[in-house]
Amino acid sequence: MSILRSITLKNWVLIIVVVLLSTITFLFTSPSYFRTNQSELFNQNEWEEGDKSTRSSMADHIVTSDTLDGFTHDEVIKLLNKPDFEHQEIYRYELDYGHSMWPGESWIYYLNIHFDSTGHVISVGISD
Repeated sequence: MSILRSITLKNWVLIIVVVLLSTITFLFTSPSYFRTNQSELFNQNEWEEGDKSTRSSMADHIVTSDTLDGFTHDEVIKLLNKPDFEHQEIYRYELDYGHSMWPGESWIYYLNIHFDSTGHVISVGISD
């Protein structure tokens, strides 16, 4: 007898519920679900004067427009100011899309800028 035929109706229902709950959990906790801000063109003055929320509205444009491709460390700092975090060949700038998992706490995202061994930008992305 095949394994599929030996599963009872009760077990099928349980399997379906687990799959549905897993899918819903994934959708509601994935970064793309939470990142719903309207993307704005990058504006250096607004980036410098704005907060994490202001930055988040421009971050998608920075990534998709290849704004930083080939920039050096100094050129990135001149454009975006000093990073919030710096580790080896990665600069990280905090972003706030206004979402949270718990009341009163923001879910922080990062604009990640990766440099090659010569100090030039090789990739830019957003993560949480």
